[in-house]
Amino acid sequence: MKHIQILTLSFALFITLGLKAQVGINVDGSAPDSSAMLDVKSIDKGMLVPRMTTAQRTTISNPATGLLVFDNETGSFWFYTGSVWTELVSGNLTTLSDEDGDTKIQVEESADEDIIRFDLGGTEHFVMDGPRLEVLNSGSSVFIGQGAGASNTIGESNTAVGTSSLNNQTSGYYNSALGRSSLYSNTTGNYNSACGGYSMYKNTSGSNNTAMGLNALQENQIGNNNVAIGSFAGSLSKGDGNIFLGYNAGYNEAGSNKLYIDNSSTSTPLIYGDFSSNALTINGSLRLNDGTQSSGHVLTSDASGNATWQQPQTFVTDTLAIIADADHDTKIQVEESGDEDKIRFDLAGTERFVMNGPRLSVLNSGNSVFIGEGAGANDDLTNNFNVFIGYNSGANNTTGVQNNSIGYGALSTQSSSAGANNAFGYKALFNHTTGNFNSAFGDQSMNKSTTGTNNTALGASALFNNQTGSENVAVGVNAGYFTTGSGNVFLGSFAGELETGSNKLYIDNSDTGSPLIYGEFDNDIVKMNGKVGIGTTSAPTQELDVNGNTTTNGLQVGTGTMFSNMQGGKVDVGSHSGSVKTVNVTFSSAFSAAPNVICTASCEPGQSFDDAFNVTTRNVTTTGFTMIINRVDGDAWGQALDVHWFAFK
Repeated sequence: MKHIQILTLSFALFITLGLKAQVGINVDGSAPDSSAMLDVKSIDKGMLVPRMTTAQRTTISNPATGLLVFDNETGSFWFYTGSVWTELVSGNLTTLSDEDGDTKIQVEESADEDIIRFDLGGTEHFVMDGPRLEVLNSGSSVFIGQGAGASNTIGESNTAVGTSSLNNQTSGYYNSALGRSSLYSNTTGNYNSACGGYSMYKNTSGSNNTAMGLNALQENQIGNNNVAIGSFAGSLSKGDGNIFLGYNAGYNEAGSNKLYIDNSSTSTPLIYGDFSSNALTINGSLRLNDGTQSSGHVLTSDASGNATWQQPQTFVTDTLAIIADADHDTKIQVEESGDEDKIRFDLAGTERFVMNGPRLSVLNSGNSVFIGEGAGANDDLTNNFNVFIGYNSGANNTTGVQNNSIGYGALSTQSSSAGANNAFGYKALFNHTTGNFNSAFGDQSMNKSTTGTNNTALGASALFNNQTGSENVAVGVNAGYFTTGSGNVFLGSFAGELETGSNKLYIDNSDTGSPLIYGEFDNDIVKMNGKVGIGTTSAPTQELDVNGNTTTNGLQVGTGTMFSNMQGGKVDVGSHSGSVKTVNVTFSSAFSAAPNVICTASCEPGQSFDDAFNVTTRNVTTTGFTMIINRVDGDAWGQALDVHWFAFK
């Protein structure tokens, strides 16, 4: 009966005092504290608040601000702020998530894994592991920059770095875009490589194109197999199979299969070619050399008892400034110092990333940058100065220095010691191990290379099969694809694709064995498989079409006669009162021995005559000769006479 009496007394007291007095509930008869409307005292019992499920809590009609309940499902107290239900929690937060929990940031998915994970819409898309930012579940693609790859649906193995790069991409694959709005309009085009702001901006379905430079191939939409290197190179081009090299080179060219090499938008570049007709025009002097030239705050303690003021990690009603894992060594801070406006990312006790304005700084990585799943996964983080961007880009590199690779699998096999290699594009330099000073730009360019050095490849699959060869240069899709040799130069889409030897020169836009220009560097041989024009104003009509004066030293005609030196000129003889006139001629340079001399007489242009003349020579030496002009049908002549002479040895 004691319990019943106490309860009755307490209840009666409540009824008697109503709402205008303080209430004390206890067994010792003590008065309630002066500061409390309700004072409950016990040393062996607690106080129960309403207990319910999450659904029951969230369906309470018009909950009062400050209403407190216990949620059986979450095992925690919840209070109503006046607008939302808020959980009372303690300890370190390890997850930030939205209402339905499918978009979140986790700093401890598994115990002390020291990895930060980013899920969006139920799918894990980004993982920060050490100094690496890995991009997952993206079809082996990497898109970095506002609007980059924004429309991609089923396209795979694409890499886009820069605002709006590959913005309209839907199903294209193996494309690489670096620079603002590069390949912006591409939807279904494949195997394209664009480096430079607005490069290949309007390309939609064109494939196998290579553009390097601001606005290079900007207007191309459906054209294939083009190569443009230089700002504005081929900017208005819409054709196929073109090669534009130089600032503004071929800017206005709208056709196909053209070659422009110049540093201006002129329609008469220094070197112009038409691959469809095997025609090459050099608009200037042609010099052939022998190969010897060169040219926020609670007091917090760390594991050692050192206390510092930091932003509280327990959420009540204030704004969070930090989230961290259980041992506090992996965390994200938005205010390490008062109002510094920087976001800092620490993993395993080391600050790795800092967001400052529009910049993402990568720290404590040996001055290297790693972005993409597996990128730089084995780097020893000493001062290697490497840049690896893309899935598994540079994945096996340990101590190699000054390497740069962008693209899926680019430079992924190289393990140590190799340095100064550059790979841009899907699986560019994919199998490379130890060679130095190589540059590969384009999808699968130099894919099979292992130990080769000093090679340069620009274009999808350029130098694809070369493994150990060195000092090769290939520009264009599939250029030098099967070569295994060294010292080769291949210029143009498919140029020298089948060549396996060394020291060869191929300039063409096909895999022909007879390119427009062919050469052998070891033998100082160059061969033009088409008509060559020098100083001509239109396409050449002969195998060699020269407009202007020539000087030749060492000319072989056919398989026999060799002219080691040739000179020629004209003597204005004029009129003469006698039948014989003698003229001395001096050579511009001396011959090694007395030459053969041929002379012919003719009237000056615009005149005519019926007289007969005989021109002979005598006193022929290494420095000159005497010319004797004899009228054979009379004694004198009044017309202006010219004598042309030719000396050779």
